[in-house]
Amino acid sequence: MKPVPAVRVALMALALLGSGVAHAHEADLISVRAVRDDASPALVRETLTLSPEALRLLLPAFDADASEARRAELEARVWSRVPLFADGAACILQASSAARDPEGGVALRADFRCPPGALHQTFGVLDALPAGYRVIRAGSAEGGAPAGTDFADQEHPSLALEGTAGAVEGFASWVGLGVRHILEGADHLLFLVAVLLVG
Repeated sequence: MKPVPAVRVALMALALLGSGVAHAHEADLISVRAVRDDASPALVRETLTLSPEALRLLLPAFDADASEARRAELEARVWSRVPLFADGAACILQASSAARDPEGGVALRADFRCPPGALHQTFGVLDALPAGYRVIRAGSAEGGAPAGTDFADQEHPSLALEGTAGAVEGFASWVGLGVRHILEGADHLLFLVAVLLVG
C-alpha cells in the first residue's frame, strides 16, 4: 500500500477541523428586532430569531409547530429571562408566539407595553447557552441614538435596541460581523494559521 503524503494528511485533518468549527458555530447567533408601533407607540413588537438547537437548549423538546400548548413555559423560560426596559422602566409582556422561520430557524415573537424612552434589554438566557453565543441587533425601533454595543454575550448581557447605526443590516454588515467573529475566536485563528502553514 502506498504511504499517504504528510501534506494530504494535514489537509484531511484541516478539513475535519474546519467542519467541526463550522458545526460548533452554525447556531451561536441570536438576532433581535424591536419596533415601536407607529399608531400606538406604547406597543413594542419584538422578534428573537434563533436556531432550533439553541431553542432546545432553553426549552427541551419544544416544537414550534405546537407552540401554543407550551406558551406559558416559553414565556417563563425565555421571555421572563430577557426583560425589556424603556429608559429604565420595565415593559410588560402582553402576548407571545413561536413559529418556524423560512430560513430554518425559529422566530419567537412578543408584544410588550412600554413607557416612552430608549429600549434596552438584558439577555439572561445567555447563561443557559454555551459560551460563545451572541445576541445581535438585526433591527431597531425608530429614533434615538445607538448606545452601548451591538452584541450581547455572557460577559455583557445587556444591549441597547434603539437607533439604526451599527445594527446588522445588509451584506456589508454581515461580512464585518463575520470578520470580527473570526478575529475574536482562538479556534478560528488557529485554523487560519494551519491553512497558511500547509499552503
